[in-house]
Amino acid sequence: MLKDSGRERINAVYGTKEQCRKEFQDEITRLRNQFQSEKNAELARIQERIHELEDALDHVSTKNADITLRQHELFLNLETSEKTCVRSLNDCIKKLLIAMDSPSHVYTKISHMTSLTYDRESIVERLPTRNALKSLQDTVDDIKNYIIEQKLQIEGKTKLLNKSKILTDRVNDLEFFYC
Repeated sequence: MLKDSGRERINAVYGTKEQCRKEFQDEITRLRNQFQSEKNAELARIQERIHELEDALDHVSTKNADITLRQHELFLNLETSEKTCVRSLNDCIKKLLIAMDSPSHVYTKISHMTSLTYDRESIVERLPTRNALKSLQDTVDDIKNYIIEQKLQIEGKTKLLNKSKILTDRVNDLEFFYC
């Protein structure tokens, strides 16, 4: 009888141990599944974010290409406009120099000129001519300052585009890291 009672206790302890081991194993499995599920959800979220960043990068790259093309067009237009302006003003200066030998009422008929450098030594000392040429030089200086300002603005935009390229490189590095 004592033996049976001892065996029952041993079997009860063993049964309890097996039940605890099974519950422990079930809890580990549940936690593992929960962790895997959370990990998969986080991975899906990261992949979605990577996809969004890739789309944004494609959009920025397209805009960057468009802006670069537009910038090139603007530089060509600026250069063409500068050359046209210089040619026109050179013609105006030639007309002015020819008119310098005319009576003073001719000076007032000359249209206002906007820019072109000139040889100051060739200025005739008659006041209307000097005033016209002084005004011309002031306008030339204004245009030079404007062109410098425009070039600085374009350089600023170029630096911004370079920063977007750096961001693109960083996104590519992140994509490589998570893959």
